[in-house]
Amino acid sequence: MRSILVSVLAGLQLLPLALAGGTLQLDLKRDASIAPALQRRQAIGINTFQADLVESPTLAKYFVNVSIGTPPQPLLLQLDTGSSDVWAIASNAAVHPPAGTWPSGTPGGTFDSNKSSTFNDTLPGDFGEIFADDSYTLGDYFQDTFSIGGVSVEMFQMGIAINTTENTGILGVGFVASEDNGQGTPYPNLVDTLVSQTIISTQAYSVWLDDVDAGKGQILFGGIDTGKFTGTLANIAMYPSAASGNIDAMTVAFTSLSITTSSGTTALTASEFPATAAVLDTGTATTVLPDDLAQKLFDISGATYNAGFDAAVLPCAARYVQGYLSFGFAGPDGPVIKVPISEMIFPAIINGTTVSATVLFPKAAADDLLCLLNVTPLSVLSPGIPLLMGDSVLRSAYVVFDLANERIGLAQTNFNSTQSNVVPFESLSAAIPSATTVSETSLTYSVTGTAVAHVTLSPFSQITTDFFSGSAGLAFSSVLAAVGSSTATTTGIQSTGTITPASPAATTKSAASSSRPFTQNLYIPFVLSAFLLYPLLF
Repeated sequence: MRSILVSVLAGLQLLPLALAGGTLQLDLKRDASIAPALQRRQAIGINTFQADLVESPTLAKYFVNVSIGTPPQPLLLQLDTGSSDVWAIASNAAVHPPAGTWPSGTPGGTFDSNKSSTFNDTLPGDFGEIFADDSYTLGDYFQDTFSIGGVSVEMFQMGIAINTTENTGILGVGFVASEDNGQGTPYPNLVDTLVSQTIISTQAYSVWLDDVDAGKGQILFGGIDTGKFTGTLANIAMYPSAASGNIDAMTVAFTSLSITTSSGTTALTASEFPATAAVLDTGTATTVLPDDLAQKLFDISGATYNAGFDAAVLPCAARYVQGYLSFGFAGPDGPVIKVPISEMIFPAIINGTTVSATVLFPKAAADDLLCLLNVTPLSVLSPGIPLLMGDSVLRSAYVVFDLANERIGLAQTNFNSTQSNVVPFESLSAAIPSATTVSETSLTYSVTGTAVAHVTLSPFSQITTDFFSGSAGLAFSSVLAAVGSSTATTTGIQSTGTITPASPAATTKSAASSSRPFTQNLYIPFVLSAFLLYPLLF
């Protein structure tokens, strides 16, 4: 999923890399250096490897340090399970991000093909991606030496952006079937190449994003780390994409949702809620839910969907409500991931500045900030985009992506774990180690929301004002007692200084023209016509 890298990269540095039996692992750590750097991996076994991730805290996005070319040129690429291509931005590219993008430039770095003696421009003009918000990347396919986590691959095929609205490249680790190859024929992507060169045993990797405040995590190719999750690791099925009929995205069955606070538990899904297709995507910050579920969550928490922000807003005091959302997958016997409420709520930032909650909630405490609830109603997006479980949910899960067997491993994360016990996949197409298989369930791809027709700038409109509803809502009511449902405004923000309403053109999301089953690299939240809103550590 598409992301914008912000200047907080200046506070990040890499950890030493470690190699385990059949695995390649990348660690994540926030520190005091901006310079990307590859460090020598250390053996921790055979056919596994771990490499470093870099977190952009303000966007809750995750980046990988790589190098391309001879001699190697260091770059930061965004880790994306919803994409399959690896691509970088050319040093001479025409880069023109949307108005309000911050920071300017290409903070992840660019690749200068003229400085690489091993560069081979194999398919000029054949690389291209168009995203859901009309952003795009156009360029060539090329081959060159690619290094990640101390492992180097010669003549590896990648994309190079010549004309783009993006300011950082992508490290896609999805299915080969979702590649954006202009020739219409698949080529070995990163995961397949690691297998063919016997660096890992099978097409599989696991992701541990850790707590939003931790600034660390890892991606482990070829194995799992039992020290990074608690309870049972459930082995659940992937399902075909609605558009293609093939398994070419990380699609699972989303089957239940509830919220628990100190005042009680409220079920958001009814017992007859159908198992619904949802894509697990590290490249998307937000979580996209059916309109009716999103609205129930807004009602319980006291959030208001605001057309000017194109997002659900509420006072940041709500972050201190103790509790969690329970996301169920694969039916009654499947895994349930508990996401702390604090992981779903972030302060709104406009042009690098926080906003007082009193802008939209006049009775909020004078020192309270305005926050975004990191849930997006499905109807805000264009038709054809599925439900998405982005980083706001995935941080609370340990996820194994078993591409060889088209399976997903899910368990509750072990936040801030210092334990490590790497277990490699035994062989090509071996089952997920230490996992319990859950039976498949029938799946529906049709989601009907309860949104009314287009209102102001967005197709979603909050149609009730039943704030703090359900037993779980009482805890929000006690924290936000001074706010009250009658004090919130659902209108766009009026122009005052740098805070301006979004134009309809800026908030309209169009369908992607791509060979992939749904729009990849979707950046939500929230680029508006004159400013950028993004999650920030609080």
